[in-house]
Amino acid sequence: MSTVKIFNSENGFPNDTLEAARSFIDPFPAGNLNTTEIRQEWANRLGTDGWVSNYLLPNSRMHISFWKSGFGICVQLGNTCRANSDMLKLETLFKLGRIDAAALVVPTDSYSKFLGSNHASVGTAERDLTVFGVTITVPIALLGVEPERG
Repeated sequence: MSTVKIFNSENGFPNDTLEAARSFIDPFPAGNLNTTEIRQEWANRLGTDGWVSNYLLPNSRMHISFWKSGFGICVQLGNTCRANSDMLKLETLFKLGRIDAAALVVPTDSYSKFLGSNHASVGTAERDLTVFGVTITVPIALLGVEPERG
């Protein structure tokens, strides 16, 4: 099950949308999948509920992982610096009025260590969202994910 911490929610947060998205993200895909295959599994799951994959930023070739009804999701299972880029993409869509809230999905700290050095993690993303709080103003849920241990 994913862990959640919400930032910038002074004016409320669409918890129903977040929980709907989490229901497709949890449980974490089973098996020995690579990160591309994990993202594809989530795309397949979310697509059954009307989520758009690879939603483009206007006038750009950049995209966020998923979008539905004003809610954006970025999944970052790779390099920690890419999570900062994802934060900026979500903030841009927020400033343009394309989203009202967002989620950033990253590995838990322990899963990040398992994946290797310099992978995105909850701890790093939480620190960065706190530091960038004056810049990143989109209401955003930070979701930490990892495979179930078994």
